[in-house]
Amino acid sequence: MPVFETQPPRATWCHLLPCLLWLLVRVENKRAARHARTMLFSLLLLFAGQPDVEEAKIRLAKEKDQHALNLTRAGAYSEAARQLVRSLQIWQELSTTRSIDLVGPHFNLASTYLALGRIAAAEKEARLARASAKSDTARADLRRVSSLTAQIYYQKRQYADAEHELKDILPETDGLERSTILNDLGMVRASMGDLEGGRKLLENAVAERLELEPAGSPDLGQFTANLALVRYKQGDVQAAASLYSQAIPMLERLPPGPMRVRLGIAFAEFSQALRKSDRQAEAKTADERARAVFRENLDTSIHTVDVMSLR
Repeated sequence: MPVFETQPPRATWCHLLPCLLWLLVRVENKRAARHARTMLFSLLLLFAGQPDVEEAKIRLAKEKDQHALNLTRAGAYSEAARQLVRSLQIWQELSTTRSIDLVGPHFNLASTYLALGRIAAAEKEARLARASAKSDTARADLRRVSSLTAQIYYQKRQYADAEHELKDILPETDGLERSTILNDLGMVRASMGDLEGGRKLLENAVAERLELEPAGSPDLGQFTANLALVRYKQGDVQAAASLYSQAIPMLERLPPGPMRVRLGIAFAEFSQALRKSDRQAEAKTADERARAVFRENLDTSIHTVDVMSLR
């Protein structure tokens, strides 16, 4: 979340107040003294009201951020994006009088645009997030921006750039974050033609995430489906089918909306693996499930489907 630090009032007003007070005490001209009193009263009202106005704006921006988060969890990404645009505008307004870290607001909007397949808009906001970083911006926030930028590069098929972003932050990560970076690196390596290198990275990602989430999760399901795809590309259809059967129940926990399309992709790929294994009836069922998921969740505004792990 953004960090707020109140800045002092502008120097011009700070210097004007003593002058007005001096006029009230020293000036003999009644008209000038009356004008000085009026200006002083106006300034006092301004300073008394400014904090209340700013605090109200902060509350409104936070409310919109929370509303956007709830909408995202419900799969309503388009409406979430609209809320985040307004929230960002408020944070930007506040940043003219307060020290506001805009990395978070730009990152949230970029992530939502990426989920919607609006790659150009996502890239613009990711760049603004990085450009908004300050000397005291948390390193974890900067890593999130790098990870998001890598995902955008992946969508644009700029695999070398994506790999550079991920390798740069991998040594700093651990836990859930590390397993996510390993997964993304594995998909990048596989997309660059290094299937074996991609497989090893994905196996490490799955193993590390499984230790952290033994009950499974949609993220672990996506990592497992990614590994299944690479094993299929390597010709091991039996292993791929087995991995898809593990991944799909976890992906079924995804909420409705663009992210649930991943479940449809997994079903479609599972169907191909089953056909290669001569399990035609099961393949037909998986294909029907895939079509149903796509019908229910695919937004016509989405032009690309992310196969990496969005966070």
